[in-house]
Amino acid sequence: MPAIDLTGFTGRLYEDTALSDELPDQAAVVLLKWGEQQLQRLAEKHTDAAAFEVDFERLRDLLKGINRFFRRRQELEAERLADYLQRRVIEPAQALGWPVNPAAAQACLEKQATLDVEVIVHTLLEVVLAAPGSSDVSPQATSPHDDILRPGLRSGPED
Repeated sequence: MPAIDLTGFTGRLYEDTALSDELPDQAAVVLLKWGEQQLQRLAEKHTDAAAFEVDFERLRDLLKGINRFFRRRQELEAERLADYLQRRVIEPAQALGWPVNPAAAQACLEKQATLDVEVIVHTLLEVVLAAPGSSDVSPQATSPHDDILRPGLRSGPED
């Protein structure tokens, strides 16, 4: 059992509208559930409350970056959107010590204009696929667009 009491932190996660206000309800649920899973894993990692609080804020920054990506993708040119993804998704994930998946980031940037919002959320979560528990909500498990997002993992026969 984790030494950190998650009750208040979980509430803060769900009450912070900046983490999901740019998303349709179903995509917001996916993002917040994933965030809650990561919160649990961070609590298992930390015994020091101050260190946990630092990582909690990093996780919030990451979730906020994913949420805000949806407004930014309509406002920014491709190069600036790539910079945004780097600063607001990749760097916070790396600050948490999670390796990132550059191929998923590139796929997201290339295909984001043609994909459903929920698929993009899954793709952005795949960018931080190496985070513990990411596979619980990854596109591999739930996306009908695996052939677009993950070319090496096609659900049907190879052409």
